[in-house]
Amino acid sequence: QNKNAKKIIKPILRGRDVHKYSVEWAGLWLIVTKNGININDYPSIYEHLKSFGQKIKSRADQGNNWWNLRACSYYDLFEKEKLIYPETTCRRSEFYYDIKGYFIDKTCFMITGENLKFLNGVLSSKLLEWYLESEIRLLGKTGAQYSKQYIEQIPVPKISKINLSLSNKIVKLVVQIIKLYEEKEGTKLQTVISQLESKIDYCESRINEIVYQLYDLTEDEIKIIEK
Repeated sequence: QNKNAKKIIKPILRGRDVHKYSVEWAGLWLIVTKNGININDYPSIYEHLKSFGQKIKSRADQGNNWWNLRACSYYDLFEKEKLIYPETTCRRSEFYYDIKGYFIDKTCFMITGENLKFLNGVLSSKLLEWYLESEIRLLGKTGAQYSKQYIEQIPVPKISKINLSLSNKIVKLVVQIIKLYEEKEGTKLQTVISQLESKIDYCESRINEIVYQLYDLTEDEIKIIEK
């Protein structure tokens, strides 16, 4: 009803929506009425929020006014390039490189900064999956908790002159994987999907090989990871 409203309605992801190199957005939206918003500029949103009555007005996590979200110093980061990952996973790395400006709920975390495609490739590799499974809190036989404190302790090599060539190869493969997933989302033909999945598998296997080189693993060490 109000063109202005689009400026503060953002797509939001839950942990269950985030997968390895991809997401399955559930069509959920967040109304980002942060502090400083003049609600009178968004009449359709104001009417929508009022329809929730006392329930929205009495909630604990509000900002300066009942229509505001709670104060947050990093709202602007959601609009920027970032990696998103779920708090709990099925024992596999599920990191998604986002440039679409998704917001996230409390079942996700995000990583911002530089070299995010490189980081996406390394964190999604078989070596890092093995490392995380040995270091993080496991949830039963199939789940794992990717809490922030575990992810922050991962020993990721810094990009340097020595490993620049390997790093660039990882980035190129990640870009290719992202493109393949976009193509996969755009088709319903099973034969095409199978072909794209085969290409994705190949790119991931190449990243695994390069990451082994990046960490200077021996053949015996690689065999342990590949078991």
